[in-house]
Amino acid sequence: MKTPDAMAIDHTSPTASQKPSANHPWGARRPVVLVACAASKLDHPTPARDLYISTLFRASRAYAEAISKPNGAWFILSAKHGLLEPETVVAPYNQTLRDMSRSERERWGVGVAAALQARTDPTRDALVFLAGMMYRDQVATTLARAGYQIVTPLQGLRIGEQVHWLQQAYQAMR
Repeated sequence: MKTPDAMAIDHTSPTASQKPSANHPWGARRPVVLVACAASKLDHPTPARDLYISTLFRASRAYAEAISKPNGAWFILSAKHGLLEPETVVAPYNQTLRDMSRSERERWGVGVAAALQARTDPTRDALVFLAGMMYRDQVATTLARAGYQIVTPLQGLRIGEQVHWLQQAYQAMR
């Protein structure tokens, strides 16, 4: 689904050689960071922030935790559980949005968008997606229509480039 240009979506993406900027596109708004889940997981129940162990997830988590301090927030977009608080204890699972039909993904996206709307405010929050198109498309489109500012800093980068960008951004904040 293509997002109309009239929506509040930041289409700018860094290039692989572009360094993260200290000037955040969300300005004075509170960043609410949304990190996609990952296939690589621990083999036992644990808080969601610790369950996913891929390099990309760990880099996304470090960046999300850094930019959401002191008054922002971050959540995990889980194919099985929808919107997850990082502290929520979950057991390992094997489900992705790729396994779902289009209508199932749309229902998932509407559910995640509703959960975010219950926890956020479009007049003061910016949603920062650290997730691929399948995990952000329905959610971002729905929330942009509701007036949210949507930021997609990793859009257009390959996985290795995403990890590099996130690591650079994290180091720049330290």
